[in-house]
Formats: sequence, structure tokens, C-alpha cells
Amino acid sequence: MTEAKESLKETLDNLQQECNELYEKYGLIEEVMDLQLVINSLRNKFDLVDSQEIVYENFVQ
Repeated sequence: MTEAKESLKETLDNLQQECNELYEKYGLIEEVMDLQLVINSLRNKFDLVDSQEIVYENFVQ
């Protein structure tokens, strides 16, 4: 993995942690869903996976 891609993955991991905390605190509000969609879009675009995501997992259940 290139240095830029590793940096992006780290940034997205940090954003995912923040998103998870917002989800735990506020539930599935529009802003949390929008943030999760942006994170997912970037992960898909750059082929990066994440095992910490809880918003989408809980949303689809």
C-alpha cells in the first residue's frame, strides 16, 4: 500500500471512529448517515475496507 493510501486509510479510520461515536450518542440522524455515506464512498473508491463500521451494519438490519 502506498504512503498516500495508508494515510487516507488512517484518516478514514479516524472518521469512522468519530462517526461511530456520533451514532452511539445521537442515533441514526441525517448528519451521521451522510457522514457514513461519504466514508463508504471514499473506501469504495480507493478499495479500503473497515471492520469498525457500525452505522451501516445496524442500518441494514
